[in-house]
Amino acid sequence: MRAVLALLLLLATTLPAAAVDAPRIEILLNQTLATRAGMGTLGNGLALTPGRLVLLADAARAYAVGWGGVQGVNTGRLEGYAYTADGLLLGIRGRQLMYLAADGVLKTLCGLPADGMGISAGEGRRMFLYERNPTGNSALYELLPQRRFRKLLESPRPIAAVIEAQGRVLFAAGNAVFEVAPDKSLRIIAALPGTTPIRALASDSAGKTFYLSDGESVFKLRGGAASVLLKDAGGSLLRDGDALLVLDPRQSLLLRIVNASP
Repeated sequence: MRAVLALLLLLATTLPAAAVDAPRIEILLNQTLATRAGMGTLGNGLALTPGRLVLLADAARAYAVGWGGVQGVNTGRLEGYAYTADGLLLGIRGRQLMYLAADGVLKTLCGLPADGMGISAGEGRRMFLYERNPTGNSALYELLPQRRFRKLLESPRPIAAVIEAQGRVLFAAGNAVFEVAPDKSLRIIAALPGTTPIRALASDSAGKTFYLSDGESVFKLRGGAASVLLKDAGGSLLRDGDALLVLDPRQSLLLRIVNASP
């Protein structure tokens, strides 16, 4: 999208304005660096390693990206991945939930309810798994100890992203962002106009500013106000401390936006 979208906002809180530094964009990866590292077409997905490197993946393996360069990680194909609070890498391949063992080999942890699920880390030790079914309902699960799953809800649309912000569980499905209440009821937080799907979701550390992407741009929502944070680049989103990571697979572009939140 090339213009500010008239987002349908249902955020009720209005926050006072404050003088802040302007956002600063750092380029961690571009097409030249990706080609030099032997990367293929990147998939949608981001994770932070225990050493604060950025993990991303193509169809064959994962890569850890930082200011020191790019390091290959022999994971094989992964359809989704995230780190636990203990620093264990969990990955999804087909209908298997896998983990990266100490010997560097990806091993099966357990089976999953569906093929090609997504995975994301919540706050504390919480981990979420979600279905991305193109037809029918898609379920959101919480991963529990002893390789168990707890179904939280079902969505009539594919679930594209799940985050937890200050105890609030939110997910993107279709063109809308929903908050899951303790009684499992849903509240719409925001929506893009028409049928434009939301492909990624993130928040700041305070849970007061939310970011979403349609794959082409990045939008910022805060206190009832909406704005375009980044045009002509969008895709996967991930909070990195007080900064925002943006991966645009189409351009093999990885950005770190400092001061993204006022």
